[in-house]
Amino acid sequence: MSQDWLWFWIFLFGNLLIVGLGELLFRLFPTHSLSRKLVHALVGVAIALSPFVVERLEPMLLLGAIFLFFNGATHLLRWLPGMHAAQRGWGTVLFVIGYGLILLFCWVLFPEIRYAFTLAMLVLALADPAAALVGRAVRPPRIWVGEKTVAGSAAMFGVAFLVIGLSLYLLRSMDRLYWPDWMMLVAALGGAGVATAAEVLSRNGWDNVTVPVSVALLIGWMGLQEPIYSLRLLLGLMIGIGFVWVAWRVEALSTSGAILTFLMAVTFFGLGGWAWSVPVIVFFVLSSLWSRLGRRKKEALGSIFEKNHRRDAAQVLANGGVAWACALLAAWSESPLWYAAYLGSLAAVTADTWATELGTVLRLGPTVLITNFRSCEAGTSGGVSLIGTTAAIAGAVTIWASGWLADSAFLAHWGGKEALMGLLVAGLGGSLIDSLLGALLQARFRCAICGLTTERSIHCGKPALLIGGWRWIRNDTVNGVAALCGALLGMLSWMLSAPMPS
Repeated sequence: MSQDWLWFWIFLFGNLLIVGLGELLFRLFPTHSLSRKLVHALVGVAIALSPFVVERLEPMLLLGAIFLFFNGATHLLRWLPGMHAAQRGWGTVLFVIGYGLILLFCWVLFPEIRYAFTLAMLVLALADPAAALVGRAVRPPRIWVGEKTVAGSAAMFGVAFLVIGLSLYLLRSMDRLYWPDWMMLVAALGGAGVATAAEVLSRNGWDNVTVPVSVALLIGWMGLQEPIYSLRLLLGLMIGIGFVWVAWRVEALSTSGAILTFLMAVTFFGLGGWAWSVPVIVFFVLSSLWSRLGRRKKEALGSIFEKNHRRDAAQVLANGGVAWACALLAAWSESPLWYAAYLGSLAAVTADTWATELGTVLRLGPTVLITNFRSCEAGTSGGVSLIGTTAAIAGAVTIWASGWLADSAFLAHWGGKEALMGLLVAGLGGSLIDSLLGALLQARFRCAICGLTTERSIHCGKPALLIGGWRWIRNDTVNGVAALCGALLGMLSWMLSAPMPS
């Protein structure tokens, strides 16, 4: 039996022993969450140390598969109540999924950054339980996002910072990496920041995926780049904090929206520089300004729209999630397709946002449904107008201009006219797809009290009646699909018009 498989059996039975210990503690203290947190921490630490003793991938994959089945089965059968707390849902299963994702990332795709796996698992194992325990212990708990508390998030950041900083110092002393002190400080600050933001925004155990993946991506990226790029990451952290603070203060973002925007800002500037930052800043700033235009008219329509001008995390993800994914993929790939997709996605969401914000205020002509061209009220899902379409074109052209300002070499390679036409197609195409989905599939409700047709499932304090579309397809879903279609159209335009490299 090879040493790797010997360690497989040690990890397998050791983790089962830890689970058994947790169940024993739960029987002794059935109303306390200590058993679950202890299992979470001990299993996470044990798995985090695996790269130091295991070389082959197969034992680690098999270990993950076994516990994926074990955790899922015991959850469904309602066994092991000490491990499967009701409030965590499928958290134990998601723990294994997060483990599997960073395992593939750090052991298969980029084996030279295997230490990122260790840091990610240690943060999940130690910082996440600390956030939960401190958040419950401190009274009074100041709630700031969902059920998350300020004290809990502070504990998450502090423990993550210490875990990453001390781990990097130990790795350097063991000659496993050769980072200077300032680079380790940037990694500790950045890793703690993204881990805390990911934990705050996650629900129902999803922090078991988002926290380790975010830490592994950031630390791994730093390990694969020249040290000078870490300075840009530090600048990205500072710009992200300043930008979202201003946006939150002027009420352009809710607290959850500001936290997610911080993660995006770190990605766009820290990993991509100005080329990836300028277009998305132009979209956000100008769209936020347009949202304040005609405030009184929009307040009159406020009971129709599902949400207001202050973007929450779901709205930020719907509008910027596809562009964010393109930036993350581009950080690991040199393909120009991702930048074309990024611009196409922003062209689509900008065109759609401007069409909505300006079309509902500047009523210079009739508004009709895109499906049958019958007259409808401005602001109706699926409604289009001449002024709205003009605004959509202006939005797409603005993204083209911001892309030229940010990375003129890229658009010159694409071709000036070709890039303009490609982003016009992406912008208008995404906007029209948004209108079609809004008219055909987006949920529409009628208030049982006042009879108003609205996007809100709760109106006048009572559940509204579904009169059209699918209940689970809401405005954020439609916007996300439109952004994805814009990205695909941007990629297609690039492939059709940009000269192939020789």
